Amino acid sequence: MNVLRISLLCILFFFISACSGGSGITVSSDDSSDSIEAKSSGVIVSTTSDAAMYTFIIANYELPTPLNKMKVYKSAREEGRKRVEISLIGEKGSGKETTLKPGEYPARVGNTGSVFHTANSGTFYAGKGGKQDSKGLNMADMKEGKITIASVSQDKITGSVDLTDGTTTIKGNFTVNVS
Repeated sequence: MNVLRISLLCILFFFISACSGGSGITVSSDDSSDSIEAKSSGVIVSTTSDAAMYTFIIANYELPTPLNKMKVYKSAREEGRKRVEISLIGEKGSGKETTLKPGEYPARVGNTGSVFHTANSGTFYAGKGGKQDSKGLNMADMKEGKITIASVSQDKITGSVDLTDGTTTIKGNFTVNVS
């Protein structure tokens, strides 16, 4: 009887873990690997050229509110704070009020081709010694990868990221709050 209970509990735990879908991003490079379990998240929507740019922010600390680029800048200075920011560019003609569309946004490898409907960048920030260190990927550096948007609702966006420049990789699932 106890074996049956333990087995059922193990199956239940596995099911809950598999379906939780939260944020777990890993940033790895030749010399290190860091994981970020989200305590706070958000999205900043801006415009660039003729399209909306969506920057997803996942942090292991409480992000400043209201969320904007100036308040987030250098917010990971304290020891142990970690943050990852990933960006994608929407469809041509989209703007701040345009709802993001689910789907795959491939890396814009080598800064060539159309900027629209592409993964644009990824940056990891970590607090060390009162300073904020960073590792980043931008359009010119990316070798391969994509950001996949699985679902978009009024209060959450879920997806996954897998971007690399051959040395640094940002990979994992995310859920960000929409404010």
